[in-house]
Amino acid sequence: VEFIGTIHDAKSLVKISKNKLSNVNYELFRGVMLNWDNTARKGRRSNVFVNNEPLVYQEWLEEAIDDTLNNKKNDSKKIVFINAWNEWAEGTHLEPDQKYGYAYLNATSRALELCSSVKNCLKIGVLIHAYYLDILPELLKYLKNIKEEFSILLSVSIGNREDAIII
Repeated sequence: VEFIGTIHDAKSLVKISKNKLSNVNYELFRGVMLNWDNTARKGRRSNVFVNNEPLVYQEWLEEAIDDTLNNKKNDSKKIVFINAWNEWAEGTHLEPDQKYGYAYLNATSRALELCSSVKNCLKIGVLIHAYYLDILPELLKYLKNIKEEFSILLSVSIGNREDAIII
């Protein structure tokens, strides 16, 4: 079966991000990701991003943070998205694994420390989509490990709306 998808080099994507995205004519919210491979879902028509090793990811995140801080006037719009904590089906996950261990989490921490030490800018928001509400108390316990002040954004599936917890 012939592959008709696209393979992208993450290093090139980081360069494009540095050179192009600041000068757009629309409201831009920056985002970064780790490796990506949606072959499991898209088969031969998938998109695959390779070479996004922890240091490449860290460089991309630092650049996205810096760009956001320098180009957003309104503090409420100074947001950088990281995809994703555990998107295992696409191979993009900050959650520690056997290949990289804690390297991506450490790269994230270094990028945030650099930002915070230079510009006192660290504000943390945690987005939790609690599809299974029975594990929400366990997820919330992990938040005690965050030493800085943070906001929680919580969503639940529509079928469980009556069980929603507002924090």
